[in-house]
Amino acid sequence: MFLAAGRRLLISQDFGGQWQDVSDRLAGWPLFFDVAPDPEAPDHIYAATPWGLYRTVLQEGATAMDAGSEPVVFGLDPSYPNPFNASTVIGYRLSENGGAEVQIYNALGQQVGTLVDGDQVAGQHVAIWDGRDAAGQRLASGVYVYRLTSAQGVLTRKMVLLR
Repeated sequence: MFLAAGRRLLISQDFGGQWQDVSDRLAGWPLFFDVAPDPEAPDHIYAATPWGLYRTVLQEGATAMDAGSEPVVFGLDPSYPNPFNASTVIGYRLSENGGAEVQIYNALGQQVGTLVDGDQVAGQHVAIWDGRDAAGQRLASGVYVYRLTSAQGVLTRKMVLLR
């Protein structure tokens, strides 16, 4: 049995009697919506994440999932929802360990916030922006730009805040 809750993935080998947290084995899948075994092949597990549906194989005799099947490519995903009101999720991928920043800019090019600033491991990550500036003040409706900066490059995308 599997249980997915936000950043945690739990597995039970005894029908829910005891649960083991295997989230650390899935670095790169930091947010789960749902997890389920394939009814036709119970050793194949599907994990729904903000980036789509992934399939991995439960190793025979293992109690955790092996997620090291595909290399991660540096990238910045579209925020969702977009447009947004209360908050939006920004997904990004780092292909190597190192420093990374995710910053928010207004339409005039002024930096209004920093969501991420520091060393991170390679893999998939998410940052959540609540439409507030660095001082915690709610920002006005409008177009904002978010920017991912790392040693791998710089990527930007637009999002719309609607109040």
